[in-house]
Amino acid sequence: MSYVLKSKCRYKVDRTGSVYEFPCILTQSGVLTSHVQYLFKNRGKSQSWIEKSNSSVTLLIKYIDAHTQSLSEKQKVKGVELLRNFTAALNIGTIDLNGRDPSGLFWKVRNTRDAQVILYHITRYTDYFSERNECQIPVNPFIKASHTEEKINWCAYYHHQAGVFLNHLEDRKAITEKMQWVRAIQSDRPEVIANEKVVRFREDKIEVLLKYGFLKQGDKYPDYKNQLITMLMHYGGLRLSETFHIYVNDIICDYKRNEAVVRVYHPASGESPESPKQLRKTYLQEKYALKPRNEYSKNLRLHAGWKVPLLTNKKRYFEVILVKVTQKQLKILGECMILRFVELD
Repeated sequence: MSYVLKSKCRYKVDRTGSVYEFPCILTQSGVLTSHVQYLFKNRGKSQSWIEKSNSSVTLLIKYIDAHTQSLSEKQKVKGVELLRNFTAALNIGTIDLNGRDPSGLFWKVRNTRDAQVILYHITRYTDYFSERNECQIPVNPFIKASHTEEKINWCAYYHHQAGVFLNHLEDRKAITEKMQWVRAIQSDRPEVIANEKVVRFREDKIEVLLKYGFLKQGDKYPDYKNQLITMLMHYGGLRLSETFHIYVNDIICDYKRNEAVVRVYHPASGESPESPKQLRKTYLQEKYALKPRNEYSKNLRLHAGWKVPLLTNKKRYFEVILVKVTQKQLKILGECMILRFVELD
């Protein structure tokens, strides 16, 4: 009986001490080494991207196993047709109206955007596999776009380019050529939602939250760590994951201007707090035997994401200026620095 399991593996490129940890796919034939090598090639991607790639390929293997076991060799579906059927199974599910599924997968209908992401990851991996093995025909090749598909390509292109600086410098001829091609297999298009409301914490309640929301009954001091995280997110606009990359040394209180300046460094290539010639990744490894938080697997508590924000300094950080911060709140920041309650673990 075939099986597909998710596991962990340590990938060693050469005879040095450098070892990379990746989630790997374990089958009855062993580890899917081509996917591990694919993840190594894309090691600069986020842990979320790596995990999604792993789970997407796992779904494809489960689908292949479920169907090749029940078909004769002449009936086996291969290549483009198999991927097309797999994509249909993602969009419409595998369970009939009576609750039966001869394949044993029992997949429910997936969100169209989720199905699109899964197909994207599988297409990227199969492209890599085809190039590495010098296959002439990839599993999901490009085909000539219809007039409607070309229009949709242009709409997606202009939507993406709207916020890109210096987008007028792109090669229009190359872009026009690119818009004329689409993938042979595509997922159902997700619904367009333009009027979704954004929920914002009430401004008149933030003082109450900071004053009473982090003080447990019987405790002498409030939870300084979570107070500071809340202030950074509310007044500075930080993502939650970005707050977990901040060191105590990254917080500067400017009492004259009534501002708190927080520097968010790149978790790996940012300047070390001890030496301008040392990277944070090296600092963490040598002093604490740790990795940057964004390099840990998502299922570990040490993990914190990194969305590649725009850095504004050659030391590889961007500054967050907390506006509308009171003297009392600045005092809290100072206490956080003195008491070292800001070690975000």
